[in-house]
Amino acid sequence: AAAAEGEGEAQGNANVFRWVLAEGESVEFDIKFLSTEVGTFNSSLGFEVLGVPTREYSLLCAGTCEVPVINKDPRNVFMSRAKARPEHMPPIPKRYIMNRGVYEFGPLLTWKSIGAKKP
Repeated sequence: AAAAEGEGEAQGNANVFRWVLAEGESVEFDIKFLSTEVGTFNSSLGFEVLGVPTREYSLLCAGTCEVPVINKDPRNVFMSRAKARPEHMPPIPKRYIMNRGVYEFGPLLTWKSIGAKKP
């Protein structure tokens, strides 16, 4: 933990933070990313170290924001697939036919009435 001047508090109007660290001390902090637009965003955080020739150091940060998408690849959506079905063959039940791009439910019993269903 660090003894800090204004730790976690902004100094003045700008969001400027200052930590005074003794030798061997460290400070951990979180960087939160929030975007209302889709895209990749890059920015850098600047740190200044007193007492060294190169005083300013930059930490490059990148954030990506995307919207959820549905996977449309039939190989991932349908676990039961068939490469092809000849036109003269009966429908293959519960299979996705790759060359036609359709899911076949199999023969549908449209001739049965609802009342014929067993309880």
